[in-house]
Amino acid sequence: MSRLHYKELEVNDVVMADQAYGSYIDLALIQQQKADGVLRGSSMKGDTLGQPLPS
Repeated sequence: MSRLHYKELEVNDVVMADQAYGSYIDLALIQQQKADGVLRGSSMKGDTLGQPLPS
């Protein structure tokens, strides 16, 4: 799914995406449309949830 399609989302739509679209940016863009997303994160990115941001 191209990010260009996010603007077509309606309230309460649910987007399911594989690891190619598993970024926090994609989730934020989906949530801007008042939709929800289930995104599989990439195993190459590592687990950064709850980790401090690099300085």
